[in-house]
Amino acid sequence: MPKAERKKERAIKELFPELTDEERKEAEENLKRYLEVTLRIYDRITNDPAEYAKLVTLLRKRRKQKRKNEKRRSLAYYQMRSDNVAVKG
Repeated sequence: MPKAERKKERAIKELFPELTDEERKEAEENLKRYLEVTLRIYDRITNDPAEYAKLVTLLRKRRKQKRKNEKRRSLAYYQMRSDNVAVKG
């Protein structure tokens, strides 16, 4: 067995020690199919300028929303801490 193959096998066993050999093989096949689909989606989007533009727009909106949510959580956290300090003091 080639070194890369042994390393892959060992890594999968370390990640999923509870799986039988048959279950591990099925997990490998599922992962391979998932990666193939992901690659096809990537290829389709990067080869179609209109789809690529949609993706960039979507990612920017999600990033902006994530920042808003993080800011809200941060503000809520500091508000909660300042309320607790006021109650204790």
